[in-house]
Amino acid sequence: MVRGKHPLKTIDKIIKRPSGSFRSKWEQAYANKLELEKRAGIVMRYWYEPFSLWLPGKIRFKPDFMVQYPPLQTIPPALVHMEMIEVKGWSRNRRDGMTRLKIAAALFPCFVWRLVWMKRGGGFDGEYV
Repeated sequence: MVRGKHPLKTIDKIIKRPSGSFRSKWEQAYANKLELEKRAGIVMRYWYEPFSLWLPGKIRFKPDFMVQYPPLQTIPPALVHMEMIEVKGWSRNRRDGMTRLKIAAALFPCFVWRLVWMKRGGGFDGEYV
């Protein structure tokens, strides 16, 4: 890491989107990570805020990313792996995000659900629901 610079500012903005199209700098950084993984063949496709889900209590939930991974090289070939990813900042808002994510995961078990957050030194960490 370059001394004196924030880890998000050391990565060039790879994705060609209008400024302000992401809701946070963490989402922008995660989109950059996904774009690099797509170019490396780790990710097939990804979508930013692909749709809204209505949870009980009239709560709207928009997953930050839907990621499609290539099928595993198994015999017989595995199905395509899809993940819904919610990106959160520091621990302040992580608890509310985890609650909504757990409810969505219980209602829609056809997807793999994951909460990711930015680590202090750069990079991402996360947990599956």
